[in-house]
Amino acid sequence: MEGGAYSGLLSSGRGADVAEATAAATRLVAGVTVWRARLDYQLDQLYDGKAGVLQPPVRAVLRCGLYELQHGGVAPHAVCSQWTEACRAAGKSRAAGLVNALLRRALRGPLPAPPSPPAAAQPGDPAAAAALGLCHSLPAWIAGRWWARLGRADAEALMAASNRGTPAYGLRPRAAGAEHLAALAAECARLGVPCAPSALLPRHMLRLEGVSLAPLLPMLRAGDAALQDEAAALVVRLLDPGPKERLADLCAAPGGKALFAAALGARVTALDSSAARLEMLRSAAAASAADVECLHQDLTLFRPPAPFSLVLLDAPCSGLGVLAKRADLRWRRSAGDIADSAARAQPLLAAAARLVAPGGALVYSTCSTEPEENEEVVRAFLRSAEGAGWALERADEKVLRDGSRLPPAALSPCGAFLAPLPHVLGTDGAFGARLRRAAE
Repeated sequence: MEGGAYSGLLSSGRGADVAEATAAATRLVAGVTVWRARLDYQLDQLYDGKAGVLQPPVRAVLRCGLYELQHGGVAPHAVCSQWTEACRAAGKSRAAGLVNALLRRALRGPLPAPPSPPAAAQPGDPAAAAALGLCHSLPAWIAGRWWARLGRADAEALMAASNRGTPAYGLRPRAAGAEHLAALAAECARLGVPCAPSALLPRHMLRLEGVSLAPLLPMLRAGDAALQDEAAALVVRLLDPGPKERLADLCAAPGGKALFAAALGARVTALDSSAARLEMLRSAAAASAADVECLHQDLTLFRPPAPFSLVLLDAPCSGLGVLAKRADLRWRRSAGDIADSAARAQPLLAAAARLVAPGGALVYSTCSTEPEENEEVVRAFLRSAEGAGWALERADEKVLRDGSRLPPAALSPCGAFLAPLPHVLGTDGAFGARLRRAAE
């Protein structure tokens, strides 16, 4: 069941029905959020250029109706009647006739698509960037930035990947090891959840794509398995913790990387400045019996009794690598946020470096695809006074403890950094740089 055909289920009170309806509602909200700009363009065309005068609740109802007509899997005439009634339920009865008329006009279709910029257009042309962004329902500043850096074909592929309606997930067992992974795969099969070994982390994770996660909820709540994007898990592989190795995860919550590192045998001290988010990690660690100490602490003020051999700084960033799972970010970020988050990362990286023992390693990571937040932060650190005595360890030269290497497709073009991209691997976008402190 998809989209709007969930109101009856929510009122039925049956647990399975409510879970199914909630999932359908979540898909609807996510889809409307992703395609908001394109839906507004179509609405404006249907309403003869007057969509700007619509009240927000009426516009929201029409967005939902237009989305379901194109993606929802609901009978078209049912969409019209349902969202007309939703308009009345929202206290906008006077607009119900308009909603019904516009949705029925959309039914007669075809719905108008935004025009693509001409083949000869350049990313520096604001109108061309805006047109490309509208085609993919992304702000012009993101479209222009990706177009200028990647070229049009790759930029459009990245935009399409950021809009995918069925994001992929990695699923890993509570404990590392082939037997635990095999047992998890068998349990997924028993539950009817299709999965396959992760091509990027075949010894550690399964890959789920386009499946309902509802059957997995009991094992996830019990801590027997954990969802984690493969890109995030690759950051932990770059960190490569050893058994009983002391690791500080400095912006840890909600804790996926800390828990994976603990599953690999590390003794993890997890810091976060958000008490609420840290509590999520503390609960997850208790459920999975992970060796994770949780501290509500500002990392710039943290003074441990002894330095750590490994430190992970998963820095706050724009999040442009995770738009497929966080569709709202595209509308909440601005071009200035890139420079702001890069500037905030510099003192955090310097503070993280002070916690590393001589000869130890530090991994700087983000969930961004943007160079200013990634490579440029690392290079600025290495040029700074705080970076004296530090060196970059190239990702393409790293041999992991189990003898394997990081997947070449997940590395940056120069090979020095971990940099999985959504349109290349079907994962989130992420970044990781491994730095080594000189031994005294």
